[in-house]
Amino acid sequence: MVRAIIFDLDNTLTDFMKMKADAVNAAIDGMIDAGLKLPRDAVQARIDAIYKEQGLEYQQVFVRLEACALQFRNDIRDELAAFQLGLREDTGRRRNDSNEGDQQSMM
Repeated sequence: MVRAIIFDLDNTLTDFMKMKADAVNAAIDGMIDAGLKLPRDAVQARIDAIYKEQGLEYQQVFVRLEACALQFRNDIRDELAAFQLGLREDTGRRRNDSNEGDQQSMM
């Protein structure tokens, strides 16, 4: 039979912020151990930004972190594709310029 329940609503009995930080650090370590290829500081900064934006009790922080990582990956992929396309176009222009120069020198 339960005779008493104690609630710590004002962070008096336990240090909620330390427990939260320890939990986040353990989660980051776990993600890195599982193969996450991002710097620890960058992941920590993004998590901190999500908590700052949404509040410390936000329960979807890691879902949001995953969405940010996917968006980042897609942005990088798009930038790389645009860069590669630019290189191809630039190489094609140089070839055309070179071919035109060869044709003019033959005249």
